[in-house]
Amino acid sequence: VEPNYKIQAFGVPNDTFFSQQWGHHNTGQTLSSKVGTNDADIDAPEAYDIFTGGGSSIIAVIDTGILLTHEDLSANLWDGSAGCKDENNNVITGGCPHNGWDYVNNDNDPSDDSGHGTLVAGVVGAKGNNSKGISGVNQTVRIMSLKTLDSSGRGDVADSIKAINFAKNNGAKVINASYGSSSFSQTEKDAIDAFPGLGVAAAGNSGK
Repeated sequence: VEPNYKIQAFGVPNDTFFSQQWGHHNTGQTLSSKVGTNDADIDAPEAYDIFTGGGSSIIAVIDTGILLTHEDLSANLWDGSAGCKDENNNVITGGCPHNGWDYVNNDNDPSDDSGHGTLVAGVVGAKGNNSKGISGVNQTVRIMSLKTLDSSGRGDVADSIKAINFAKNNGAKVINASYGSSSFSQTEKDAIDAFPGLGVAAAGNSGK
């Protein structure tokens, strides 16, 4: 004998702007005068019926930082206040109380001054089914903010490599790198190859 447990299909989330997330769920909706193609998406509602996120995986977003107080993101940010390590695997005194590291200004506050990193973090892991904003691909997760790009969206490979190593040393399972370059860096490739998790990169920006 056991209780008659309640079950449910999560399906389409109740987030305010989910209907505009055509990449998640394309019904052929019109956005900015462009008509979508039905089902040209990642089948997010179908995936949510199987798994919405366990909350334990750490995803590092290497970008312009994140708006750390964002109502759709703050509950899903990585907490490094109890301890963290730098890119050289040295313990950082005082931990990382602001959810990551800023390699542009070399401090522990990776707040976004561009907006791009916050947008990317939202796609990765905005809190889902909370009647606010959008829904992340992973609705419950721990997002690590690693700021390597300045307010104009520019940075360098050296900082990106530091961020990759920081992510590795602090338990990230996935790195999201939504930036690009016209030059190939062997040193950056070596850092990516040494990362034991999954690396996700932008493709097709500027039509290239």
